[in-house]
Amino acid sequence: MCIHPGLQSYISDCVGSLRPVLEKGEVQRVVVVVLSPKGIPLEKFIFEIVQHPTRPHDIKHDVHLTRMEEALRAFCLKLSISDSLLQSLPPECSFVMQIQVPEHIPATLSSGSKHQEFPWVPAERQQMEVTNPHVVPLKTLRTEVCKMQLYVEERANKKSTSASTSSTH
Repeated sequence: MCIHPGLQSYISDCVGSLRPVLEKGEVQRVVVVVLSPKGIPLEKFIFEIVQHPTRPHDIKHDVHLTRMEEALRAFCLKLSISDSLLQSLPPECSFVMQIQVPEHIPATLSSGSKHQEFPWVPAERQQMEVTNPHVVPLKTLRTEVCKMQLYVEERANKKSTSASTSSTH
């Protein structure tokens, strides 16, 4: 659970700016990349999202909403204990959020007043790939609304990043 107001605001802004493309079913992946102090990707938490084309348009009144909420709670619980399944991180790590969308979507994400306040920019190549990743599956959610998978790509040896050189941002 995040208690830092600035971080809460950042996460809220990220999720809020994704809402229009999520509602259209155009987000393929949401990725949280944990970076070493030198900007080297150590972990990638990957949320793969597949929305059913026949999903209800007014989900607030959907009879399956309770089941969806329960499934999302189980998803969050698994996420909260994921650190016990992974190697420990070095101190002073940071993170970036990335999304994967169809090619025509980035223009949509940069337009509109909401997106001017919180713009999405193309990911830097060196922040996209985890070297020699070990894949840790965490959770799969299947509901009438969507299918979502969460897994982590973890760098094989996180400790070796302290000797590596890489550009930082």
